Order: sequence, then structure tokens, then C-alpha cells
Amino acid sequence: MRNYGLLPTFFVLFLALIPTLGRSQTNPLDSGLNIRIFSIGGGQQVPIGILAQRFGSNTQVSFEFHQQRPSSWIIGFQGGWMFGNQLREDSILRGLTTTTGDLISESGIFANYTLSQRGIQAFFHLGRRFRTPWSPNPSSGLISQVGVGFLQHKIRIEAPYSNIPSIQGDYKKGYDRLTFGPAGQFSFGYQYLGNNRRTNFYIGLDYQLGLTKNRRTINFDTGMADNQLRLDQLIGIKFLWSLPLYKRSENDYYFFD
Repeated sequence: MRNYGLLPTFFVLFLALIPTLGRSQTNPLDSGLNIRIFSIGGGQQVPIGILAQRFGSNTQVSFEFHQQRPSSWIIGFQGGWMFGNQLREDSILRGLTTTTGDLISESGIFANYTLSQRGIQAFFHLGRRFRTPWSPNPSSGLISQVGVGFLQHKIRIEAPYSNIPSIQGDYKKGYDRLTFGPAGQFSFGYQYLGNNRRTNFYIGLDYQLGLTKNRRTINFDTGMADNQLRLDQLIGIKFLWSLPLYKRSENDYYFFD
């Protein structure tokens, strides 16, 4: 059975908490609010430049937490996973396959295998909210953010129903092109926090630029190390459902004679 980790459990708990928004003691129409926002969702990304030579588009599953101040400044964290099955650098196993592109299992029969993309993104970000004429309240509006963090991607090699020692265990690492490094992010989008405290979402565009490097000692298919620095770029669109927690700012002052 495939293990999907904690993500489905987190998503179910998130959906279960949405009805509690209606019990909030504060009003989104109030401009003097500190707001903590938990979000989860996904989107689609397209690689640019050198990364487009390895992968096609991918699906992103992401979560975010940020705090929105009454001054409209935003600070927070974003993390996510990339899943893609459009592999363009598909010749990595050519030295192991037959002339027809098939792999032979240990038992001497043709093996089913797949090559796909997997990746991780994580960013700390700083941003600002800008109120628009069509925003329903001061807590909604356009958001511009910049972030610094980490970007990782690799080629996932799977042969779930076959025993192929040459692409299993540590041998697999010689072909997977594990690549990571520091990265920057710029995002721009619209945040909607409904007056009824139940309809809350974010939709936006992301651009990511990573200064990455292949972290494997050697690529088995070429017989050489790959120490070249890469500029990996991604641009994408995402949609997030949000859970806002409101808290009134301490802006009242009292003077006593």
C-alpha cells in the first residue's frame, strides 16, 4: 500500500476547522486587526531556462502560514511539494535498457518502470497588502511578497513490480540528479477574507529562482561528476483556501492624572 504521509490528515483537519470561523469574536471590517492565516492548496508551475530542459510542467501542493499586521505588513512561511510526470531528460537509463528502451528485471523479463519529477520548496517571506476599491474589508486586497529559502528537485525512478538491482537502493542515486540550493521567490496575488468569516482564499502568481547544484558524487550514465551551478527558474499560479484567526490590536491608550 502506498504511504501518502501526513498531508491528507492535515487537509481533513483543516476542513474540519473551517466552521469555527463563524465563532470569531472580532470583525474583519475592523482595520486594527492582527491576523494569523493558515492556508493550504495547490497550483501549476512551468519551468524556465535550463530547468525546462529536464522537466515539463508540474503540480504543486503547498501550505502557508503568515501574520498580517494592522500596518498591512506580512511576514510568514511557505512550504510545498512538486509532482510532475513530464520528464524531458529521459536518456539517463539508456545504458541499462535494450534497443527498444526496455529494462530487463533480475528474472529476465521486461520490467515496467516510470521516470517522473519530485521536488520541495520552502521560503520565508515578507510582504505587504494593498487595499483595493473592490475589497470587501480592510483585511482583503492585493498582496506582494518576496522570499528567501530553498529549492530541491530530482528524477524519481520507480519499478514497483520488478526487481532491478541496477536502479534500486544506492544505485538509484547515481541516476536521480538530486539537485538543490538556496532560492528566492517573488509572488503577487489577491487575498479575499470574507465578511462572513467562512469564504477565505488566495490566488496569485509565483516566480522562483534557485542557485542549485547536483549533489550526487557522480552520474552513472555519464560516468562524470556534475559540479556546475544552475539557475533553476519556475513560474506558476496557485489557489489556496485559508483559515484566518483574528486578534484585535492593542491600540488603545489610557491616561490617569
